[in-house]
Amino acid sequence: MTQLSENNAEKNQKFLSDKISNLKSQAIAEKSKFSVDPEKIDRIIKNYSLTILGSALITLVLLGASIACFASSTFIAAIILAALAVCAILTSLAFTRQRSRTIKYTLVSNVIDQYFQSSLYLAVKSLSHDKLDDANIVDDWDKAYVSDYFVGVWKDYNIEFGDLTLRGKDKIGKSNVLFSGQLFIIQLKSDVKIPVSIRERTDVLTPDDYEARKNSDRFFMTGNETFDRQFEVKFGNTNRASGFEETIDGMSPDAQRAYVHSLIDNLTNDIISADSYASSRTLMRFFKDRLYVAIENSRDTFEFKRSDLRHIKLLKERFDEEAQTMTSYLDLITHSLPKL
Repeated sequence: MTQLSENNAEKNQKFLSDKISNLKSQAIAEKSKFSVDPEKIDRIIKNYSLTILGSALITLVLLGASIACFASSTFIAAIILAALAVCAILTSLAFTRQRSRTIKYTLVSNVIDQYFQSSLYLAVKSLSHDKLDDANIVDDWDKAYVSDYFVGVWKDYNIEFGDLTLRGKDKIGKSNVLFSGQLFIIQLKSDVKIPVSIRERTDVLTPDDYEARKNSDRFFMTGNETFDRQFEVKFGNTNRASGFEETIDGMSPDAQRAYVHSLIDNLTNDIISADSYASSRTLMRFFKDRLYVAIENSRDTFEFKRSDLRHIKLLKERFDEEAQTMTSYLDLITHSLPKL
């Protein structure tokens, strides 16, 4: 084994050790509570569904009887029946949650284990405010929701993943969705020298705008016209397009420009390919020893509808296809990733 491979193995082990210390107990507890034998999941899900349906029917009967009692002025009986209806509703909700978690910790957890080594899965997880700030996806968010979170190793890369929704309040205090999609966090081999953000534009530059920016020192251009018209590159402590007038961490303006070119010039075609494959808006940031990749598509991974539960085999196959899509995307995004 080469020294580099040994160093990578040590870093992978440290990464997993840190994650395991924080996640393992929770992940194990959740899986032991909700997972079942995959061979028996069809029957178990059907039993849950029958219980939920029965609770719903009982609720309707009790509510109807309660209304009838109120109409006939039998108030005590009406109150008792209404209370029983509430209990039936709570029972239905509890079994619905149990059914959902059983699917997640049996089917989803198992398919992730097939594609990612040493994986730990949580159906619902919170990410630290600092980590989401490091990702620099949107400004002024105040609430984050993460689901289908996992951590694992894929092709010598340490990976974190989660479906992510960020919300924030507008000027009148109304909460709005600012971002909805997926977040990959890929551990690099070492720290980048300065933060670098690559954000897909909401509108592709016109040829005239491209020519104007190409001939201006105010903007960073890679020289790949397709990439430069589709994406904007910002970097430095202030994350500006033109940070060249200031020294950052001992790097002169010219050194900054040269470093960013060395970091991303070979990635431009891979980023274009990955973005096209995902058919979504791509937001990336190199920060410290992480590459954050946010895919804005308003979709949830590994989700299902009630009608899907009638065909568990097909649901398993769809989850497997989603995991394959995930690894194919990682193949594209890491194909020319520098060995920092």
